[in-house]
Amino acid sequence: MKTDIAKLNNLIKNSNHLLILQPEKPDADSLASTLALEEMLADDLKNITMFCYDEVPEHLRYLSGWDRVTDEFPKEFDFSILVDAGTPNMIERTLHKHGSKLSAKPFVVIDHHKIRQGLAFDTIDIIDGRAASVGELLVELAKTLKLKISLQAAKCIISSILADTMNLTTPSTTVKTVQAFTDMVKLGVNLAELHRDYEKMGELNPELFSFKGRLIERIQYFLDGKISLLVIQPDELTKFAKIHDPSDLVIQEMRLVSGVIVAVTLRNYKTKIKVSLRANLAIAGKAAEQFGGGGHPMAAGYRVEGGNIDKVQEDIIKTLTKLIKDHAETD
Repeated sequence: MKTDIAKLNNLIKNSNHLLILQPEKPDADSLASTLALEEMLADDLKNITMFCYDEVPEHLRYLSGWDRVTDEFPKEFDFSILVDAGTPNMIERTLHKHGSKLSAKPFVVIDHHKIRQGLAFDTIDIIDGRAASVGELLVELAKTLKLKISLQAAKCIISSILADTMNLTTPSTTVKTVQAFTDMVKLGVNLAELHRDYEKMGELNPELFSFKGRLIERIQYFLDGKISLLVIQPDELTKFAKIHDPSDLVIQEMRLVSGVIVAVTLRNYKTKIKVSLRANLAIAGKAAEQFGGGGHPMAAGYRVEGGNIDKVQEDIIKTLTKLIKDHAETD
């Protein structure tokens, strides 16, 4: 990775226009990391474009600077950086439309997914599966490249770390994670203020709250309650996705139900199905990998082309059942 960091440093010093990409369905880590990176590199580059194929959802707009993210792809840029994307599927539409332009320029990947798939063209990889979030990785990168972390960048890095560690509680949280968090607080981040902003943007209006209740009523349980599963229908995705991803509304709470080992949501887009996994054992990444996906041991996902929801449901239940039983036998 040292060689690739040196390549990135050379690009920063000899370029004018950087394009920062993130997954097409941004989350708190990807958006916060994008915003932090923009802030950290502002003194070195004349132009920085933050691109996302999809609009930033409302519940992430507590992050200052979200409105600078654009869906207009730049005509010219010198190199690009992709943050927080474990599989090409996470930027599929971007690659389909702009892949030739992206592959023609240096392409840097900054990521922390342990289970991941590479792109179809050469990339400069700054990847550390031991980091709990991209935000943590950016702190280390700043030290190596001697980049200044402003107060605004520190706020974004804090948000990134908190999002992907569930407030410093996941097994991926290490001493380095806590140290990176502490370093950002020392720069002046007001945690109480940041949390108030987060809570305010996370508020659910009555319609969305009622929708969440209807989703909960539809949850199914398999393997004696060890697997909880929810299918989200196309009309629900169309209606609510821009406001709040329906899967994110319930999947963590599904995982916390007594006896549940893994929670699964199937988002049915008719032409494709996106599967998200949140587990209490390190089996989510293993399951996603079997279907060409990626992520972390306890949080992962994948996508299936086509609309055979029954087949997708059957396959993931079968796979998770085996993983759970195998884990029980070796425990």
